[in-house]
Amino acid sequence: MAKYKKRADGRYSTRVSTGRYDSSGKQIVHTLYGRTIAELDAKVAAMRTDLRRGSYADDAGRTFREYAETWLKAKSQTTAPRTYKKYEDTVLKKCAPLHALRLRSIERPDITALITAETGHPDNQRMIRMVCRAMFEQAVDDGLVYKNPAARITIAKHRPQEKRALTDAEKEALRSCDFTEKERLFLSVLYSTGLRRGEALGLRWADFDWKARTVHVQRSIDFTSGRPVEKETKSAAGDRRVSVPAPLCATLRAYMKKYPSMLVFPAQNGSAMSEATFRRFWARIYTKIVSYTGHEEDVKLTPHIFRHNYASELYARGVDVKTAQYLLGHASLTVTLGIYTHLAEASKRTAAEAVADMVL
Repeated sequence: MAKYKKRADGRYSTRVSTGRYDSSGKQIVHTLYGRTIAELDAKVAAMRTDLRRGSYADDAGRTFREYAETWLKAKSQTTAPRTYKKYEDTVLKKCAPLHALRLRSIERPDITALITAETGHPDNQRMIRMVCRAMFEQAVDDGLVYKNPAARITIAKHRPQEKRALTDAEKEALRSCDFTEKERLFLSVLYSTGLRRGEALGLRWADFDWKARTVHVQRSIDFTSGRPVEKETKSAAGDRRVSVPAPLCATLRAYMKKYPSMLVFPAQNGSAMSEATFRRFWARIYTKIVSYTGHEEDVKLTPHIFRHNYASELYARGVDVKTAQYLLGHASLTVTLGIYTHLAEASKRTAAEAVADMVL
């Protein structure tokens, strides 16, 4: 009985190794208590049986919120700032209903309820599942729970919104609306080059070769906690030289002489736009187009639609898929092929409609 220690409160205690190690490599040992030696014997035997079965764990009273803070702290050292912010928002906001629950009490239905609450927001659903899976997997390794309640959760397949090009009404609005110089130039760059939003915001005047009428796309402005962060292009393929139509070159050069900042589309102070500044900038553009076209408010018009429109124009003009891949900056040819295949199917439907009444 020397392995048991009698405490000042009259209880007996002993320490039992779990045979596991925490993230720092330290062996995980749990302390058990009993009012009598027989009670403690029974607890030790039960623990060892659970260890053999792989079903033993002790969360030491820790709640989801307490463990999540530890998990987030570790992630902050190994995760890019933007990704970490998504983890943090998911844990602190989307997983709030779990905060006060003990780790060992959380079951699959609890996590499924969080995912169901985000129906219609597939990105949020996937992020909740991913964060919970990763966090509870670590908790299993730490011996706090014996199984991962998020391990086999499935999410209903989401049918992504069909990509579209600009409508004829929207194209007419681009020509007719009373845009500011900066607004019109931004739209013209998106329309004629197919750049991503961040690539357009990261453009510098030095990127243009006026003689060759090209622009060197070599950086992007991303947003981290709302602040602009200059980064390399999305992939190595994103670093590319894109042709700029002669009329647009002329407009750009005239604008540069009037507003000779380093960036083509800066904020008022000359630095890159923040997320809030860009949202206001785009909201003004969107409002003018909606007012002209009579769109319903739920009809979205995003900078990415201009990019898809650019791809559609390349296809319509017979640009081969490899060239289109380069101009669009796609890392994978599969992505470009997917767009071209979609456009080909749409073209077939249009042709079918065109000949529908061509009968004798």
